[in-house]
Amino acid sequence: MAAVLLFSGCAAAQNTPGAINTTPMVKESTETSKKAVLSAIKGMREKFKVEQGIDPEVLTHYLEYDKEIIKEVKVNDSKVEWNKPGTYEAIYTIQANLPQEDKKDQEQTSVEITEKVPVQIMTPEEVEEDKKAGGDAISKEDFEEDKTEEETKKPEQSEVAKPEEDKKEEESKPADEDKKPETKPDTGESKPSTSTKPDTNNGTTDSKPTTNAGTTTKPNTTPNKPAAHTHNWEAQYKTVQHAEIGHNEQYVIREAWTEYVPIYEWQTKYICNDCHQEFPYEMIWDHIFEEMENGGKGSYTDSPVQVQVGTQTIQHPAEYGTRYVIDKPAWTEKVLTGYKCSCGATKDK
Repeated sequence: MAAVLLFSGCAAAQNTPGAINTTPMVKESTETSKKAVLSAIKGMREKFKVEQGIDPEVLTHYLEYDKEIIKEVKVNDSKVEWNKPGTYEAIYTIQANLPQEDKKDQEQTSVEITEKVPVQIMTPEEVEEDKKAGGDAISKEDFEEDKTEEETKKPEQSEVAKPEEDKKEEESKPADEDKKPETKPDTGESKPSTSTKPDTNNGTTDSKPTTNAGTTTKPNTTPNKPAAHTHNWEAQYKTVQHAEIGHNEQYVIREAWTEYVPIYEWQTKYICNDCHQEFPYEMIWDHIFEEMENGGKGSYTDSPVQVQVGTQTIQHPAEYGTRYVIDKPAWTEKVLTGYKCSCGATKDK
């Protein structure tokens, strides 16, 4: 949660001016030097899981390292699409000064290493689910609160520290000056021969306490000065309504099928009025004459009828319809617009 910090132990060990003699930059680093550089950095994750739309500063905000060893950290996030869920890759380029093992401690080797770190962009819902499962996903709201808290702590610490240092300096000065007039009366009393000196130097001894008194009043004037205003930045949000996302797709109303249609034809039937049997036209006359010879009427009846003479086959294709499918329902998003202080000052995000 802290921004880039110094490790005090390492910094003190290399704080002597002119003690470091660097060699030209070595572009290709060994595995040993790479491990040494990465061990001097804290807060670099094996994988970042963050909410879509988050500030890219999240890749460096949580880093802590010793500036005496780590000279510069750059991040190339050009392959990361911050507003599109997915897994991408960020490339860290780290420049560092490492002590040479086979030479004096004061000499260092400048190296440059690269480290590729996966960056998973997640939807707000995925971030919440990851948090519930005990994951380390970072939401936009949490990150903005971390940055705001970090910014508010820095001015408070600096303002509190300065008056304490000033007081120490101002309190030490009157203490030293007050000791001087106290020793002179003591020496005057111990030597009778010089007892007249305090009388002759009354003007001088009287003037010194007055100057000391003037000095002791300085710490009293400091608290009377109006304290510098510390901005208490409060995040400002706006609500954005997102429409639902969907697409059209086809569905089958009826599968393909085959239809069989009968074919009919009008034909004439010839029926004997005596025996009521059906005969073809070519045979009806011979039959009638036979019926007449046997005492029959010798007549027939013809009537038209429909007769199926074939079948028609019709192939019908499948029938389709179109329907709308919702991929993502409409949702509401809180978007950070900037920060505002109670004094009325504002700043961009």
